Amino acid sequence: MKKLFSFFILFSFILFISSASVNAQGKYGVVGKSFTKAEANILFGKVMGSIQVAKSDIEKAIEKAGDYVLFAIKDSRVYVLDEKKFSLTEKDFSLGKEEVAYMFSKEVVKGFLDRTNGKYVTFELRYNSPKVKDPKSGQYSTSAVQAGEIIFTLSGESETLEMALPCPPFCEL
Repeated sequence: MKKLFSFFILFSFILFISSASVNAQGKYGVVGKSFTKAEANILFGKVMGSIQVAKSDIEKAIEKAGDYVLFAIKDSRVYVLDEKKFSLTEKDFSLGKEEVAYMFSKEVVKGFLDRTNGKYVTFELRYNSPKVKDPKSGQYSTSAVQAGEIIFTLSGESETLEMALPCPPFCEL
């Protein structure tokens, strides 16, 4: 009986520790993975459009984020958003519920930025259906119309961050 009680205490402790680590990662766990640029080109295809943003601007913005940070491109501008799609950089800007953003774990993005030595981060759009060109406006966008065709990546000097979750459907709205 004493051994059973000791086993129960040990099992409860392990369960408590593992549930705490899952909660520390957020609702969706760890989101995002780094690849070398060569791996990214093979796995995700050629970059069809890109926008550079100062690394320092991204670092300042993600400090305000919770467990996750979202990125979107609208009208050829990059937006850094919280989990409810409110801008972390621009006052009174939010993305509509139907507009697509891409979610990464804050810690994954911070690690990526720490390993990136350059002054800029490049936000890239890659298409897994190259038949479809840019939106009618000619500007880059992560709009809902193209969500099924876009692969969204962030690149630094030597690596690329991908494996984001699209929002919607994965997000707190």
